Amino acid sequence: MALKPPTRMLYDVDDRDRVRVAPDLPWPEAAAPMPRLVQDENRAVVVYFVSPLWPGRTQGVQGSVDGDRVALVTFDMVLCCVLGPPNDEAFAGHPLARRGLEPYRSFAIEDSSMIRKLERRNAVHPAHDPVAFLARWRHFVVAFHDATLEVVANRFRADVRGAGGIDWDAAAMAALKR
Repeated sequence: MALKPPTRMLYDVDDRDRVRVAPDLPWPEAAAPMPRLVQDENRAVVVYFVSPLWPGRTQGVQGSVDGDRVALVTFDMVLCCVLGPPNDEAFAGHPLARRGLEPYRSFAIEDSSMIRKLERRNAVHPAHDPVAFLARWRHFVVAFHDATLEVVANRFRADVRGAGGIDWDAAAMAALKR
C-alpha cells in the first residue's frame, strides 16, 4: 500500500476548491523565511521573514535593518494547523498546486475541501449545524521554502515590522497569550 503525502492525508481536493492570493497575509521570503510556529488549542502564531516582493503594507515599518521585515501572524479560533511538507522542490505534489498554489506566497482557499472534510467529521456533534460550520472557518496557506503552513481558522491578523531589535520568539509567545 502506497503512503499518501501528509497533506493528502488531511484532504483530497475536488472541483470546488478555489485558490486566491491573500493580499493581507504577508508572503514569506523565498530563500530563508525561517518560520517559527507556536500554538495552543485556540490560536496559532507564526513568525517569518517577509518577501521584498510582497505588495502589502510597507509604510510605517520601523526598525528595519537592510530592509528585512518580519511578519507576526496570529490566527484566531484555530480549528486545524499543520506545518510540514511539501517544500518548494516538491510543491507540485500539493493537492492544490494545479489550482494556482505556488511557493513563496500566501493564499486563502475558497470552498475548501479541507474545511468540508472537517465539517463531515464534526457532523456527529448533537448541536452540529453544517451551514454555520462552513461559514465560520477560512482556510489559509503560507508556502515557505522548506515547509507549507495550512491553517483553518476564523480569522488572522498580521503585524509586519523591521527585523531589528525585537525578540521574535518572545513576541510570538506574548501574542499567543493575548
